[in-house]
Amino acid sequence: MITKDIEAIIEENMGLIISEALKAKQRWGRHKLPFRDLWEDLIAEGKLAMQRAIKNYKEDKGRKFSSYAVLWIRKAMNTFLSKEVAFYNHIVFEDDDKEENDIPDLRDSSDWGELKALVLSIPKLSQRERQMILWRLEGLSLQEIAEKLGITFQAVAKALKKIQPKIEKVI
Repeated sequence: MITKDIEAIIEENMGLIISEALKAKQRWGRHKLPFRDLWEDLIAEGKLAMQRAIKNYKEDKGRKFSSYAVLWIRKAMNTFLSKEVAFYNHIVFEDDDKEENDIPDLRDSSDWGELKALVLSIPKLSQRERQMILWRLEGLSLQEIAEKLGITFQAVAKALKKIQPKIEKVI
């Protein structure tokens, strides 16, 4: 149970928590995590770390509270983000591997021409969607398609899932 005193200290130091969250976003930005979705969780981790720092802080050590709290906040945020990176990598790469095994390489198949013509004839697909489907049928991974398009592999996976009902209507 958080006392009103601890709650007040946390609220007074919210600027410190937000500052550290922004720094963490910069440090972890290359991992392409969905920070919009994770922002509230990151702030919550900062608040919990601040609470632990308040309980463990000892004035007689000669250190300012803010300097002490920053260490707790950084550690909590880094731990949280490293778990999120592992989670997102596991989900996306595991799903990507499953999809690659399910889709045969059709370029050498006699049906390749017919399949390509079918994909090109679907009226509700944009040119970009058609290209993603063709690359996927050629055996390219989500990561390879993402690199070609200059987007994240999560965006490719989302787009392909969105395209699927359009294709099912035709087939």
